[in-house]
Amino acid sequence: MILPISIYWSAKRSFSTNKRLQEKIIYEFTNENIIIKGETFNSELNWSKTYRIMELNNWILIYQSRLTANVIPKKSFDSQLATFKEIIRSNNIKAKFKN
Repeated sequence: MILPISIYWSAKRSFSTNKRLQEKIIYEFTNENIIIKGETFNSELNWSKTYRIMELNNWILIYQSRLTANVIPKKSFDSQLATFKEIIRSNNIKAKFKN
């Protein structure tokens, strides 16, 4: 029970002290890349290096490694979630989607 609590407090402290984590982030998904734009940074990630994708009830997790993931609210996709899933399938990325 102590480990989950310590992880929560550590994450909360990291978020509150890291201004980059608090920026508005825009994701763009193409057939080749994930383009991530923040107020102070730009990043481009190739799908071939993506570890896996997981869909939860309210979130999409894009894992870059076993322990590192980009967490995106599903509501941000609006009507484009099906297009996103098709990009994932066309790139043969390991994914676990809800039905």
